[in-house]
Amino acid sequence: MKKGRMITSIILNLLTIGAAVFGILNAMFAFVGGITATPIDKLVQYFTVDSNALLAFASLLAIIAEIAVLAGKKSCRFVGVLRLIATTATTVTLIVVVAYLAPFVSGWKIVYDWPVDLWLHVVAPVLGIISFIVDNEPKLHGAFAFLGLLPVAAYGAVMIPLITMGFVTDPYGFLAFNAEQWYISAAWYGGLGVGSFIIALLLIAFHNIGATKAGAVAAAKEPEAKAEEEKQPEQESVNEAVEAAPVAPVEEAPVAEEAKPQPVQEQPKPEPAPEPKPQPKLEPKPVQQEPKKEEKPQPENPAPKAAPLSRPVAVPQQKAHANGYKGKARAYHISKQPSGKWQVKLANGERAIRLFDTQAEAIAFTKGLVESQGGSYRIHSVKGKIRK
Repeated sequence: MKKGRMITSIILNLLTIGAAVFGILNAMFAFVGGITATPIDKLVQYFTVDSNALLAFASLLAIIAEIAVLAGKKSCRFVGVLRLIATTATTVTLIVVVAYLAPFVSGWKIVYDWPVDLWLHVVAPVLGIISFIVDNEPKLHGAFAFLGLLPVAAYGAVMIPLITMGFVTDPYGFLAFNAEQWYISAAWYGGLGVGSFIIALLLIAFHNIGATKAGAVAAAKEPEAKAEEEKQPEQESVNEAVEAAPVAPVEEAPVAEEAKPQPVQEQPKPEPAPEPKPQPKLEPKPVQQEPKKEEKPQPENPAPKAAPLSRPVAVPQQKAHANGYKGKARAYHISKQPSGKWQVKLANGERAIRLFDTQAEAIAFTKGLVESQGGSYRIHSVKGKIRK
């Protein structure tokens, strides 16, 4: 039930308690004016006082239960059933006064006489009916209508023996079971029982109208709540994949820098050998050629030594990269979920790495994973067949 509707019900229950308590106290103690009888006689003898006392008690419990619901607790079915019984009893009082006592017995003064009758016969019963309909939780089953007979049955179980034995007089004129035509009183009392059952059925029907609408709204929101709960683990797996994706390039970056050919430092040129002393012409010897032979093993050109350094060191890393992350080949599958989302997941993965609204977005994301982490990808059609 909505918060505003519940607050309205709490206010109506407070007004109901005020009207019922004011009328009961004034009827029993006549502090503003009332009928002449002892308080005990009024409490036992008149169904009006009994039903309003029960309504005040049920309204008080309803206020406590509604405050608990506002605090996050579940609604109490017992309180709802008790309010049904009490509201049925005061509605019987209202109908008997307006349909029988006012026009045929006591006159219309018992409807508007403000010290007692106005509050107990009209104001409190009407407020109880409105409050019971506004407070539409919990939803009540139609079988609870039989419980609406309890107030009339309990009142008859006490009053009929007292009237029959002459301890009290009939307060309404139609419960004279000690008279000769006692069967008329029995018919009246049976009619009150049937009327109570019908009134309870109508109250349950009006009470459940709002509860049915609220239940339909809650049922419509349940799939959305379940979808949100299902998205949470998927979102967590996506976050884990996003966090893990940048790890591979970060590890490969230093290797790529080391693979760059380093500049070759030129070796210092060998010092030329000292020129041989001139030999006498009479004895020519090939001594001058020996220094030339010693210079050949020390070439000045460093190109042969730079050649191995110019080879890219990253070639083995690129082969491992093409085969997959850490030597394991990865295969990504792009498929459409029943919910309409396009998912990207590993071939043996249980959860999707990420969800997309369109297939193009899923393909672009997968190509990025293949370029950065290696592997291959497969595209499934809407029917599940592999496109690529």
